[in-house]
Amino acid sequence: SYVLPASPTRQNSMMRMMVLSEGQGSARLAKSDPIWDAWLGENASRNDGGIGARSVFLVARMARPDSATGRDTRLLEIPLNRARWPKTKQIDVALSPSGGLRLMTAMAPLED
Repeated sequence: SYVLPASPTRQNSMMRMMVLSEGQGSARLAKSDPIWDAWLGENASRNDGGIGARSVFLVARMARPDSATGRDTRLLEIPLNRARWPKTKQIDVALSPSGGLRLMTAMAPLED
């Protein structure tokens, strides 16, 4: 599993770590952050099938919250496909000790 410290996938990934503390409010990964170039590669300007990341994964380092769904809410995948975020300038995610990570910004459905 990716969340395990010894995970080969985790150790070989390009990560940006952000440490948030209770009561901090929010943190932002700026559009100008150089990590986007590493993640998106040649796909940075169009994200339409070239090389580069297709998703960003957020991982919360916290105790596994109890969940009736059985879903692990410590992990959240955010697709980078621009069609999913047609008018969005910012993608908001909430973190709570009881509910884990939750996507707060509405994502457009995939078109067939």
